[in-house]
Amino acid sequence: MNKRSKYTAEEKYEILNEYDNGIGTMKEIARKYKINRVTLYNWRYNYSKYGIDRLKESESFKRYSKEIKELAVRDYLSGKLSQREVVIKYKISNISVLQRWTNKYNGHREIKATPKGMSQSMTNGRVTSLKERIEIVHYCIAQNNDYKQTADNYNVSYEKVYQWVKKYEAGSENALKDRRGRKKPEDELTLEDKAKLSMKKLKVENEIVMKEIIIIYNKVNGIYGYRRITMNLNSKLKKNYNYKRIYRLMRLSGLQAVIRRKKKRYVKSSPQQVTQNILNRKFTADKLNQKWLTDVTEFKYGNSSKAYLSAILDLYDNSIVGYVFGHSNNNRLVFKNLDIVLNASPGVSPMIHSDRGYQYTSNEFKEKLDAAGMTQSMSRVGKCIDNGPIGRLLGYY
Repeated sequence: MNKRSKYTAEEKYEILNEYDNGIGTMKEIARKYKINRVTLYNWRYNYSKYGIDRLKESESFKRYSKEIKELAVRDYLSGKLSQREVVIKYKISNISVLQRWTNKYNGHREIKATPKGMSQSMTNGRVTSLKERIEIVHYCIAQNNDYKQTADNYNVSYEKVYQWVKKYEAGSENALKDRRGRKKPEDELTLEDKAKLSMKKLKVENEIVMKEIIIIYNKVNGIYGYRRITMNLNSKLKKNYNYKRIYRLMRLSGLQAVIRRKKKRYVKSSPQQVTQNILNRKFTADKLNQKWLTDVTEFKYGNSSKAYLSAILDLYDNSIVGYVFGHSNNNRLVFKNLDIVLNASPGVSPMIHSDRGYQYTSNEFKEKLDAAGMTQSMSRVGKCIDNGPIGRLLGYY
């Protein structure tokens, strides 16, 4: 494939066939293949006039003499021929080439023959001193801003000469100084420069702060949120960072505190059966297995794990006569504890007092007590002290 075009002659032919077969309009096909519409029109014209060979790209740039260029421009400006007719007559590669020649002619610039190689004025040039740049600018202005002649005479690039002249006209000889790598003083900074400098400083500071945040976060195994991170960071660095800034930085880095699971919202249910407070806060007993108290308490361990303990206390000596651990606060936990205690002390039938938890108000629990010949007593609503001794004991754990 030719380096000057990304399409071969065969591919151009296939693209033109899409238009001829009604697959799309010129605009649609040009957009589809990312081609300028004028280029597409030129392909179609060349193909219809000269065949597929005219769609092939030239292996080298076509050169034109000074005389051919002037004749072509004059024919076009005379009004007798259109641009396309002039291009065909003089075998010019493209309409845009004729347009460049016309612009030069109308701008009173000399039209020259196409050179064989790159012009010296288009090369990178050489390193120059301030004194040389001033001399070059004065010479160019004296030659009526002939940038090309100046570039050729002083062996520098056309672009550099143009830039130096424009800088000189805008800001005298000081504008020709090479300021690359020089830090501007504060009074020379524009609003845009100050904004860029401020953003650069903020970026560096944020990188430092983010490293400290990660250190603190990893040290506490991720249990700190942005508020506690802010407090520790300000204390460590002796700064006063706003918690909103720390929050944004943590969010950008994907850091967040380990959050415990929210409590489940239990649906309130009506008790299946209740009984009176027979114990009536008489927390003494004359003998073993006369009065029992029972309750369930919750323990938290790890990040978000829970365990439950069901215990039975004998009021005679405040000893625990039975207990069971479990991961769920359910009927099975309470019933299992009661069964263990009754099996360990067969034939006993004490009074057992509890709160009004759903396990103790269930019909199944009442049936177990009746089968063992036990008397049931319950605390009053909202009176946790009615079951005080076991509540105090479990509160220690």
